[in-house]
Parts: sequence; C-alpha cells; structure tokens
Amino acid sequence: MTALNVMDRQLLSVLIDPIKAEFGVSDGAMGLLTGTAFAVLHGTAGIPIGLAADRGVRRTIVSTGLAIWSLLTLLTGFARSYAEIFAIRVGVGIGEAAGGAPSQSLLADVFPPERRATALSILAIGGPLGSVLVFALGGWLADAYGWRVAFMVFGAPGLLLAALIRFSVPEPARGIHDTHTIPFLVGLRFVFTVSSIRSVLFASGLHATAVYAVLGWSVPYLTRVHGISTTEAGARLAVASGLLSALGTLVGGALADRLGQRDRRWLVWQPAIALLLAFPFAVGFLFAHSASAAMWLLAPVSVLTGSCLGPFYSVVQTVVPPRMRALSAALVITSNTILGLGIGPPLVGWLNDVGAARFGAESIRYSLLAAMSMVLVSAGFLGWAGRSLEADLAAPRLDARDAMG
Repeated sequence: MTALNVMDRQLLSVLIDPIKAEFGVSDGAMGLLTGTAFAVLHGTAGIPIGLAADRGVRRTIVSTGLAIWSLLTLLTGFARSYAEIFAIRVGVGIGEAAGGAPSQSLLADVFPPERRATALSILAIGGPLGSVLVFALGGWLADAYGWRVAFMVFGAPGLLLAALIRFSVPEPARGIHDTHTIPFLVGLRFVFTVSSIRSVLFASGLHATAVYAVLGWSVPYLTRVHGISTTEAGARLAVASGLLSALGTLVGGALADRLGQRDRRWLVWQPAIALLLAFPFAVGFLFAHSASAAMWLLAPVSVLTGSCLGPFYSVVQTVVPPRMRALSAALVITSNTILGLGIGPPLVGWLNDVGAARFGAESIRYSLLAAMSMVLVSAGFLGWAGRSLEADLAAPRLDARDAMG
C-alpha cells in the first residue's frame, strides 16, 4: 500500500515536462501542482484522520482512503485543464492522508519498541519501491502512450487492493492496559511539550523538503541538463534513487534498532550522521558533467537519506502512549507534507523561473542545491533531539485516565 501511495503521488513529478508543454504553464505552476496542491489538505487532514484512527477501525480508514486516491489518480488521465488537475491533486492528498498514520499505528501495536524501527522501515520501504516502479514505468508509458494513459494505469491497482484490505486484514489489539481514549487537545499538547518529539518533527519535515525536491525534479534535471529522454531518466532513477533508497531504508532501521539497544539516542544520532554524509554527494550529483556521473553520485545520497525514515517514526512511536500513536504519526506526516511537499517542489519550480534568465536550463542545478541544503538543518535538529531523548523516554507516560481527571 505504501508503494501505491508513493506511486500515485510521485507520478506527476515524472511527467512534469509533457504536462507543462500541453497546458503551457511555468515551472513555478508545476511546482505548485506537484507539491502545494497535494500538501494543502493532505497535511491538515492527517491530524483528524489520525485522531479517528486512534478511536476507530483503522482497517476501514486505510481501505477507504486508498480507494479514494486511486480513483482520483485514474481520473487525472481525463483532466482537460491545469485547474482540473490541481483540484484532483487536492483530492488525492486527502485520500492519501488516510494511509500513513493508521498503518503505522497498526504496526506499532504489533511490534515491541526494540523491533519497531525495523518494522516501520519495512513499511516505509514501500515508498522507495514505489519510486522504482513509477520511475521505470511512468516515463516509458508517457513516451509510448502519452501521460494520460500513465495515470490510468497507475490508478487502477489501488482499487483492487482497497477491497482486499477491507475484507481480509485483521484489526490488532491496541496497547496493553490502555483502553481509554486520550482527548485530542490533551494528546496534542503532550506531543508538543516533549522536546525530542518536537525536534524530530522539524528534522523529518526538513529532510522531506530535500527529498521531495529531488524526487520531484530529478527527471527534468536529467532531461534538461544532460539531454536524455524521460524513459532513460526514469530507468536510471529507478535504480539510483528507488532501489538504493529502499536498501537504505531497510538497513537504516535495522542499524538504528541495533545501536539503540546500547543507547536509545542512536535513533536520532544515526540519521543525523547519515544526512551530514549525504550532502557532499548531493552537491556532486547536481554539478556532475554527465548523466552517468550524476547517477553514481546520487546512489549514496539515496542510501543515506533513505536510512532516516525508520528512525524518524520509531522515535515518535516509542515516546508516546499507545492511544496516541496514530495521532503522533499523523503529526510526522503533516510535518513532512507541509515542509516537504508544500515547500520543496514549489521552491525549486519558483527558483527555476527566477534563475532562468541568467542560467537558462542550468538554473535547476542551483534550485535543487538550495532545497538539498535543508538536510544540514535537519541534522542539527536531530542533534538537538538527542540532548533530551533519554529524559523523555524515562519520563512518566501520559495516561488516558489521568488526562480525564
């Protein structure tokens, strides 16, 4: 399901140039379409959906959201204007908001804390695998049959999976000895008063700013600067970005769990170190002299940035009480959506337009560099989270019965 989530979200990024050409819009407008249109309600809808998941049947919430976003992805192939695609993307954002937080809540109730980063990494690995498929097939479908057919092909499978989830996936028991519901405002206040969670929310969001910018504009970067086709760019990115990011996600979660058994602060130290190591390779990727060199330099960036996903979610899921897990996951997703999708792709599109007069097609290099620099700020927030994580884990957990007086 995570793979379908990313495929339906990211397909538009692969098809930026053909859609831009058909509707005659700017890079700035396409940045809004790939980022802001999706992020506007995806981010805000995630919190009430997470709240509902902490109280209701998560299986039903997930399957309904999947059906909605898959149908709307399919309908994108019939859009007649930029405005229609924008409106559909807003709807896709709402539907996809029902996928992430409830799914994480389900896993957090199945796996103990010492195995949680690995479990959440396996869930998150669907994202990079979805990128592999969308990069490998999206560009080819667009070149062979047109961008509209690509949306129809990618939207259809989700409708079948939604029915499968609804009627075959069991609803696990929630946290032991936690049968009371924590009031929404009490839970929200608790999350934002915990220093480590607050820092991780900013770190995750800024990490997403860089990642979504690269995912959103890598195909145009390769086609415009290095002169390769959309099909070739997609095939190369499927390996250098998708597969290697999946590897990083899996290894990063397992490594964080192993190191975390010695010192739980490794849950934030490990991604901080990974992001600091990734930045020099990202600069090399953006200023490489050939597409092949760019791909070799993107490979370590994908592994290192992918390794952060499991630890981000694991920290938050471990610190909060069981009845707040979907809400806390929704807050991470909201941060990723607003700071990541809401800022990353639109920022690059706007900077492309601003720099076009001076740098021409090369302006995309500098635009992506500005977005990628956010990984350094993210690493700083993770370092700050490490200062209080031990104390936050040792502090008494918020209990629903205490919250209710």
